[in-house]
Amino acid sequence: AKLQIEAGNAARAVELFEQVVGDESDYPQEQALLQLGIAQSEAGDTETARATWQKIVDEYPQSASANEARGLIGS
Repeated sequence: AKLQIEAGNAARAVELFEQVVGDESDYPQEQALLQLGIAQSEAGDTETARATWQKIVDEYPQSASANEARGLIGS
């Protein structure tokens, strides 16, 4: 999904990360949410991206992803 963002296909990246979020995969959910927010932002949906990042801050406040999300919310 990160490659989709780098290739300029943010909408496809959003689809892929949405599949990972809420999935029973071993991929850390806070990291998936962080990447989902980045993809949403790249797709031009900054309001949804900020809400996604806020979810990380609320649900995983001590994580490195939460620290990064705080920075992204503030930018």
